[in-house]
Amino acid sequence: MQFIVALVLAVLYSLASFVLFSWNDAHSYNSLLYGLPMGILLAETFALCVYLAHGHIYLLPLLIDMGGSIIFMPIFWKRVNNKLL
Repeated sequence: MQFIVALVLAVLYSLASFVLFSWNDAHSYNSLLYGLPMGILLAETFALCVYLAHGHIYLLPLLIDMGGSIIFMPIFWKRVNNKLL
């Protein structure tokens, strides 16, 4: 059950970042709005790394989150205007 929740949240974070970016495409602060869900996805990946190192659980959600981060980060990085935010 926890795996399904983590998977759904990871997909929702990715979709939310795309919607936020497209919605505020003309503004300079869109980079901040765009980066928030990606930051949450990366934080979830880091938390799953800690769980895996400590309790040897959540390997599959960790791999899925890492894969999503690796796939979505270059796509989002190309489209963002202000890379410092």
